[in-house]
Amino acid sequence: MITGDYQLRESRAPGAFHFITQIAPAVTAPGTLGLQTPTGIPAWRHYDADRLEAKLGTKEITDALLAASWGASVHRILLPEKKALTPARYEFHLTRPPTTPTR
Repeated sequence: MITGDYQLRESRAPGAFHFITQIAPAVTAPGTLGLQTPTGIPAWRHYDADRLEAKLGTKEITDALLAASWGASVHRILLPEKKALTPARYEFHLTRPPTTPTR
């Protein structure tokens, strides 16, 4: 879980949270981003859809050193506030389905 807790005297514009991932995300439901891990296990990132909007994008990597670590592209998850709030507390959860024991 990632938690952001802040208190500002004022906010001139809505804030935003930025995440970068190798895995292409998709909005699977309001407040949930679906991610397919390299091992094929799905994962979900949860956010407060009442206060945040999800915007997704892909950026091609042209730097050879970065591409060696990240691959040909990275995916950006931008979660801007729908309305500037002061104070505010946000929580982001990353969950995976329960695993079944192997025998």
